Amino acid sequence: MRITVLGSGWYGTPLSLALLDLGHELVVTTRDLEKKRALEQKGLTTHLLTAPEIPPSAIIDSDLLILNTPPSAGGVNWFKSWPPTRARVIFISSTSGKQLADEEWIKSTFKEWTILRFGGLLGEKRHPGKVLSGRENLPGRLWPVNLLHLEDAVGFTLKIIETGIKGEIIQVVSEEHRSREEFYQEYCLQNQLPLPLFDQNDQSKRSIIDNERAKEIYQFKWPVKL
Repeated sequence: MRITVLGSGWYGTPLSLALLDLGHELVVTTRDLEKKRALEQKGLTTHLLTAPEIPPSAIIDSDLLILNTPPSAGGVNWFKSWPPTRARVIFISSTSGKQLADEEWIKSTFKEWTILRFGGLLGEKRHPGKVLSGRENLPGRLWPVNLLHLEDAVGFTLKIIETGIKGEIIQVVSEEHRSREEFYQEYCLQNQLPLPLFDQNDQSKRSIIDNERAKEIYQFKWPVKL
């Protein structure tokens, strides 16, 4: 299968390498020349591509486009200027709800689409506990964590490609749902980091994200590990 992965960062690069190992004809994109050289050394065909540039047909006319751009980068606005494509699309969204407008555009624009709503991502030395360490008066001490390990983010995407599941929006989060206070303070204790301090007067609660459909498709390998 001819696959284009738009975005070769923390998730896009290991996904691309896994797809390459499976024998797919692959193109990845990056905005950074040095990163382009590094990706090519790993055997990945890489295009230097930045908005508002229109990519070559080799990218647009793939069998599958994996759109992996954070909301902070403008979401899918860039893609709206591209010529029409026959490609099937997998759009990496978020359980935070920040990309609902992008999701609606994906559904109305592409004939074959799948939307994956990832929980908060961690793995490969990335952990949100590092960001919260030492901060004070944090909200949401009782909120459950709804997270996803990098290995499962990649593994789930591969399973969606393998099965050809289309026309669904799927919540992809692990089975770990301890409270934010417990989870992040334990992480900081184990890693000898200053504890995050939560507002003890905050009794607000949020729901555990339903991942039942995701578990029908894929067996998660990583309950979120510290």
